[in-house]
Amino acid sequence: MDIEILHKRVEDIKVSDYHFVTARAVAPLNKFFSFFNNQNIKNNFFIMAKGRTWKYELNEFKKKWKFSKFVVKNKTEIDESGGVQILLKDLKKI
Repeated sequence: MDIEILHKRVEDIKVSDYHFVTARAVAPLNKFFSFFNNQNIKNNFFIMAKGRTWKYELNEFKKKWKFSKFVVKNKTEIDESGGVQILLKDLKKI
């Protein structure tokens, strides 16, 4: 498996060239996915690190997008922030 780490602005990336995309501390979900504008992202997997307001952010995201998700909560022994990792796939703008 080839791995490529990009240090670019998200709006300058052709996401369909990649299977997995991860981002940390970029923007709220709605704003982050607006950067991909008219790109087809249905077949991509997005791994997003989110802070303690992740539930609110995910509920706002549901108003504009359909998707499948898997949420992994951070271990409180290591990270007391209330943050999570969210795997998003099958994304489609409503």
